[in-house]
Amino acid sequence: METPGGSIPVTRRSSKSGPALRAEREPQPASTPAPVAGDQLLLETAAAREKAEALLRGLLRARASSRRHLRTRGEPVPCPGSTGIDHAIESTRRMVAALERAGAHLRTTQHDDLLELLRDEA
Repeated sequence: METPGGSIPVTRRSSKSGPALRAEREPQPASTPAPVAGDQLLLETAAAREKAEALLRGLLRARASSRRHLRTRGEPVPCPGSTGIDHAIESTRRMVAALERAGAHLRTTQHDDLLELLRDEA
């Protein structure tokens, strides 16, 4: 069955009007304050590192599974570092290390900025 208007979705008008409609459209205040830019960057860096670590674990499992499969079939197992998955593993390890360094730098920088602010206030 085809939707009204072809492939373009049709929106229905709300029966609400006035204050009820405005209340629905206006963003609600957050229950917690938004993190400052440095905190947000640190959180995003930590989240990216966690994703990279999960990717690394998945790549390591895939490589181990592939090698097990080759051994059970009696096929030769490629030399370490010679396959695409080995290169992906090394690249991901470098990414995890870079994100770890970035997070450490952000934590140190924020700490130093806070100390400097406290010194200026004293």
